[in-house]
Amino acid sequence: MKTNIGKCLLLSTTILGLINPLVALADTQTKMSSIDAETFQSNSDKPSKNVKDNLNNVKKAPINNPLAVQTFPWGDSGLNITVVPDSSDATKLIVHVPAGEVTNPEPIHDIDGLRDIFDNNDTVYKIDGPLKINGDASMLFSGGGINKNSGLNQVDVSNVTMMRNMFAGDDKSYLDFANQLDNWDTSNVTNMAGMFSLAHINSDGFNMKNFDTSKVTDMGWMFATATFDPESINNKNKPITDAKWSELDLSTWNTSNVTDMGVMFSGMIGLNVLNISSFDTSKANTSLFLNGLGLFEVILGDKLQFHHNDGEIYDPELKYMTINEKAGIEYTGKWQNIGDGTPDFPKGKNVWSGKEFQANYQGDRDAGAYVWQPVVKPGADVTVKYVNEDGKTISPDTSLSGDINEPYTVTKKNISGYIFEKSQAGNEIGKFTDQAQTVTMVYKKVTTATPTKPVVNGKVTVKYVDEANRELAKSEALTGKAGDHYTTKQKDISGYTFKKVQGTENGIFKASGQTVTYVYTKNPEKGADVTVKYMDENGKAIAKSETKRGNVGDKYTTEKKELTGYTFKEVKGSTNGEFTDKAQTVTYIYTKNDENSVKPSEPVQPNTPDNQTDSNTNAKNETTNNVVNRVVNNVETMLPKTSAQKLTLIGIVSVVIASLAGLVVWKKRK
Repeated sequence: MKTNIGKCLLLSTTILGLINPLVALADTQTKMSSIDAETFQSNSDKPSKNVKDNLNNVKKAPINNPLAVQTFPWGDSGLNITVVPDSSDATKLIVHVPAGEVTNPEPIHDIDGLRDIFDNNDTVYKIDGPLKINGDASMLFSGGGINKNSGLNQVDVSNVTMMRNMFAGDDKSYLDFANQLDNWDTSNVTNMAGMFSLAHINSDGFNMKNFDTSKVTDMGWMFATATFDPESINNKNKPITDAKWSELDLSTWNTSNVTDMGVMFSGMIGLNVLNISSFDTSKANTSLFLNGLGLFEVILGDKLQFHHNDGEIYDPELKYMTINEKAGIEYTGKWQNIGDGTPDFPKGKNVWSGKEFQANYQGDRDAGAYVWQPVVKPGADVTVKYVNEDGKTISPDTSLSGDINEPYTVTKKNISGYIFEKSQAGNEIGKFTDQAQTVTMVYKKVTTATPTKPVVNGKVTVKYVDEANRELAKSEALTGKAGDHYTTKQKDISGYTFKKVQGTENGIFKASGQTVTYVYTKNPEKGADVTVKYMDENGKAIAKSETKRGNVGDKYTTEKKELTGYTFKEVKGSTNGEFTDKAQTVTYIYTKNDENSVKPSEPVQPNTPDNQTDSNTNAKNETTNNVVNRVVNNVETMLPKTSAQKLTLIGIVSVVIASLAGLVVWKKRK
């Protein structure tokens, strides 16, 4: 044994003697490389001392220089973010995001070198091609702008789980989505907290109705302090009649799993109508939920409540206006449901302050649209005159009275010897105001030479449908003489919340047919469970079953599992589908693997003298290998930390291996 160790030590000494010249050679090569680099730099026309300085100078180039194209590595994704000046707007920079695939990407504005660019300039994102994002996309596009050419429709978010602060903004970022989010697949997202907080948003084309929120648990601060349509007039005092009326329709969202909605719409500016009729807040914290500035109308459903599961009540702090200075409309400081009225003249029985709202509201009883309650003031009269074609009075005037903003309709008179011709100097259908109005009804005298106009009947069809245009209640047909007035009304339909009306609710019969359509949103309905089983061919469970839950109409997906000792055979039931009111089962069936199919081990060789010799040789080789490894490690520490280290080490290891091979051959021959 001592003899073997002595031989190994002798071999080690010999190898080290061979290595020393190589170490010296590596050091010489390093010095030569340094001299060459200095010589190259001294002969270069570039002012910097090294390549790194040159790159830094490129990044620091003036951003308003149209030639200053800047490129930044996007984390470890292997992709680069490129920033270039906007050729059509010298005040903006375009942040080009490449096509490709990234997982848990670094927020773009946080990339080293980009923070100052975002902080000091107007930036707009541009997606250059199909981009697939996986995992956590928190803050990904925050701090920058979006326009109609940003290409967000090319982004695949089907594997994204986190969208926290994804588009969070600042004073310089303006988001004009232009329907680019219409087809985003958010079915795997669990966190949307702060997603649009602080952003400046163009409400036109800001459509998220197709978002699948069935897995989302956190929506806290989602729209907090966001500003809608900042280019419009002062939103706090926006008149009801203003042309730019900002609306946000989230009536298709499933929020049954959300536990935090705190501050969700807090501090919003400029959003006037919010439809959350599908919201289920039974599990959610709704503290400071709805205190948006300028929020004039909210549409709530039968699943919404302002408390948590533990019974604690949260104040949503519904704001209100005491006066709308622009339009001169005063409000009581309370909310009122519209009922059979209109948004600017509600007639509902529920009249509540913000605190009373959250304390009294019960979804199954009080669902519907709520608006600020206007101060009811008597309006000025509407005077109706009846004259012939020469303007001469042919019947006494009538006077209509009502409150400001209350609708009025002028009724035609039957005047002997005359037929109605037209109305002028006023509207037959309108609203009372604080100013007197006059409507003049003109009639034509009937003579033997004047043929009587044939009576023409008009027809108005009133429909009641859901958003997919499916009939929810039997249509109604209203008939009357062309020129006469008609009135339609919305219906209360169980399981649905009124959303909007298409067509003229109250109007005048015409010779041609007319249609008025009342559109409703379906209230979320809890679906029956989908049970996923994993069984062998004999019906025995081989893995724990899973239960999928959701609302009727929501989509579900299931997956087969890789189970040790089993091979997948078939599946029974729909692997993907929709929840219904009936329980469903999906069964994955597996075949048990044959234990004899395992590859047999190598036969054990008898312990012959030859085998014994080989065994001893192997043991000696292992001892020798250990010694050589220690030698190589020692050599590695002796090498200078230079760029030539790797190359020199390869040569050294080659010598060591060759020496070891020679020793083994020599031992065998001996």
